[in-house]
Amino acid sequence: SNESVSSDETEEESDNEEFHDTSTQLEPTIPTSEDTHVPSTQVEVPQRSSGRIRRQPGYLQDYELNLLALSAGCLPSEIPTSYKEAVKDDSWKVAIQGELDNMASNGTWEIVPMPKNQTIIDSKWVFRQKMNNDVAIKRARLVARGFMEDTSDLSGSDLYAPVARMSTLRLLLAIAVEENLLFYQYDVKAAFLCGYLDRPVFMKPPKGLVVPTGHVCKLVKSLYGLKSAPKTWNTTLNEQLLTMGLLRSKVDPCLYHKGSTYMLIWVDDLIVFTNNASEADFIKKQLESKFKLNDLPNSKNTKFLGIEITKTRNGLFLSQKGLIEKVIEKFGMVDGRMSKIPIQPKLYLQRHSGSSSNAPYKELLGSLMYLMTGTRPDLGYSVSYFGRFQNDFSDEHFKYLKNVLRYLSYTKKFGLLYKKSNNSKFVIHAYSDADYGMDPVDRKSVSGFVIKLNENTISWKSKKQQVVSRSSSESEYIAMSLCLSECIFTKQLLNASLKLVTGPMYLYEDNQSAINMAESLETKRSKHIDIHH
Repeated sequence: SNESVSSDETEEESDNEEFHDTSTQLEPTIPTSEDTHVPSTQVEVPQRSSGRIRRQPGYLQDYELNLLALSAGCLPSEIPTSYKEAVKDDSWKVAIQGELDNMASNGTWEIVPMPKNQTIIDSKWVFRQKMNNDVAIKRARLVARGFMEDTSDLSGSDLYAPVARMSTLRLLLAIAVEENLLFYQYDVKAAFLCGYLDRPVFMKPPKGLVVPTGHVCKLVKSLYGLKSAPKTWNTTLNEQLLTMGLLRSKVDPCLYHKGSTYMLIWVDDLIVFTNNASEADFIKKQLESKFKLNDLPNSKNTKFLGIEITKTRNGLFLSQKGLIEKVIEKFGMVDGRMSKIPIQPKLYLQRHSGSSSNAPYKELLGSLMYLMTGTRPDLGYSVSYFGRFQNDFSDEHFKYLKNVLRYLSYTKKFGLLYKKSNNSKFVIHAYSDADYGMDPVDRKSVSGFVIKLNENTISWKSKKQQVVSRSSSESEYIAMSLCLSECIFTKQLLNASLKLVTGPMYLYEDNQSAINMAESLETKRSKHIDIHH
């Protein structure tokens, strides 16, 4: 059964909800060898009286959209789609002028004569409106049309900006539980406008800005929409953090450390872990001297990247209930039936070769993938399986993909429970498994693993193997190789980056032949896989 922690283990919980730890689910995230059967093109799924996919009539689609917008106090027609339309309303003119004033005070550009033999990019106004206590807040944002930017002289590394791994965030949260660390969150306002450009970019004056004839805007600082904007911001933030005495990890470039203080950055979202309140205050003041910050409250219940972090009596509970509910609502399944499993056993779908479906398959798959990488290892196999059809899907594929959403509706309170252990060192426990050639088309196997730091789940993966295994022991051996790669990465983070003492790594495997191969007790039958894995 699922391990659950009742609400009386938390500090004065008010909602009396149960915390369900998905890391202890007994349902495997990948099919086991016991599930193997003769391949068939038929889908073995219990059907109701009719297999017809129910769809909303076309004449009701606009009605539903308008009804939702009306309930939010905002009709779609109120949000302009162009500058010409926006300036007809005085309130939108105020929003536009406010954005131009912000650009001027920020020193985003200089007005210069139009240069010769230079690419001149254009810009666009984007308008948004949200409700706050029944008051409509109108915002206008100026966005550069970065696709017009000439970056032929730049390589991919010149435009690449790293993004933190979710497993690194969970690793830090697990360390925080073991070391009793506090964590502080910060959000940098208008982060992409903070960095200085290291190459000239010229832009036509945006609509609403009056400049002399024959003049253009030379961008001094970065602007939303530029291809180089993410890289410029990351470089600017990195330089500031280094001047503050923090060291950048060579394993995960989004991880910084200074003594027992750790910081993880995700674009413009920052989270700091420390047991030194004065150090946290120093970091905050140094950041505020360079950037404008939104100081997020360090309360009992907090949220970072959509992950709800709840402090319990003995640790933390990580979930994504709010995000799950938004996805369910977005795809119109609030009142839909629920499912106790994410994917039907022995489900084998074929790639669709006909005309493409209009179903939002990729959009739903992306939402499920983000949820899976956050706190839901029980979705690992399902997301990996349906990801195979993202370019060859039909309405039938979408029907089965929605079953994962029905499962989430049934288990939206599930998450990861982190508890403090009695270990004096950080010990990595890894669990590896694989099926054997269960894909009826290419006969490739699927690897899966879960990694724990002491008792807390920090990493997982389900991945189809790239080669056809000749035996079950070979498929298990390949899965062990994949798992150990992540174990080594985790150990490097702990030792080299965070300077923490670790014990030995333990890898658990249930195939004796694969274990013998790993211990070099068998060599003749494994020579063909020795080099790669």
